[in-house]
Amino acid sequence: MRSDLRLVDLPGGARLAVAGFAVLFLAFSVVAQAQLWVHAGGGKLPTPQRVLERYHGRADSSHLHEALDPALPEDDPHAMYPFLGDDDATRRERRDVVLAWVESGAAESGFEPVRQILTDPLLCAQCHEDGGSAPFALATYEDVLPHARRGEGMPWPQLLTSAHNHLFAFAVAALALSLAMAFSRAPRALRHLAIGAAFVAPLLDVGGWLLTRWQGGPWHWLVMAGGALFGVATTFMAAWVVLDVLRGPGRTQPGPAADA
Repeated sequence: MRSDLRLVDLPGGARLAVAGFAVLFLAFSVVAQAQLWVHAGGGKLPTPQRVLERYHGRADSSHLHEALDPALPEDDPHAMYPFLGDDDATRRERRDVVLAWVESGAAESGFEPVRQILTDPLLCAQCHEDGGSAPFALATYEDVLPHARRGEGMPWPQLLTSAHNHLFAFAVAALALSLAMAFSRAPRALRHLAIGAAFVAPLLDVGGWLLTRWQGGPWHWLVMAGGALFGVATTFMAAWVVLDVLRGPGRTQPGPAADA
């Protein structure tokens, strides 16, 4: 292969194929941003908190949060809020004690104030005791813990499937655009920087998914950084390739094999 071969030296059909792929990728990038805006971000770009909740879950979405929601009607069989006291101020105070414990991690060392509320025979223990009318007791830490677990983020099977599919798609897109970029007339340093970013970014992005699901923050920042880096690098390469093909022939720099 000639060491000074450039995109513009390819036959017309090959140039059309490369430019067509780059144009379609730019269209994909626009649709991907719209999807982030509408689906993942709820009408705006996803915030760090939303990314954290997507992969790691929410601390304020346990079963106890649902059962102690003041908005639940009193005749709802899942509503426990009315049983926290005779007046609303007392109910809210006791609810805050229980939910603060849940949101802090539901450690056994902080369970005692919660236990006093849940085992009070005039409150929750009217039903949630051994042999009571409720389907489960709330008498011990072990009884309560399953209901204090935070709402989980994306389930592991779904997350691993998504990671598998995305890594393959990222690899194909990065390879195709990088090969085209390697034979463009961009400066060598710029080519190498964009190509390197296109391959490193998916590892940061998908690695961030797994670490966030496992540990929570601050790994969600890695998701945002990796996703942004991949988007910038690949969009830049696609745009450069299209413009490079449209510019027409004319070699002003040595080829990639000569200056790699």
